[in-house]
Amino acid sequence: MDREHTHAVITKLIHREVPELTGDLTPADGFETLGIDSMTMIDVIVATERELGVKIADNRLADVATVGDLVDVVLTISNARQGDES
Repeated sequence: MDREHTHAVITKLIHREVPELTGDLTPADGFETLGIDSMTMIDVIVATERELGVKIADNRLADVATVGDLVDVVLTISNARQGDES
C-alpha cells in the first residue's frame, strides 16, 4: 500500500462521510479545521479500517489530528502487518 493510494482512499471516505466538503484534501488538513467532529471521526476511522483492511488501535487515535496523520497510521499498521507475513 503506498502513500498516494492511501491518501486517495481516505480522502474519498472523508468526502463520503462529510459530503459538504468539496475539493482536494491535503495531508496538512486538520480534522478539526475541516469541521469533523468526534462522532464523524469515528465513522471515518471505521470506514478506513473496512476499506483498507487495517485495525487502528484506540491508543493510536490520539496521534491522528490531520489527514496525513491518518495516512501515516494506516501505512505504519499495513507495513508492520506485511513484515509479519514475510
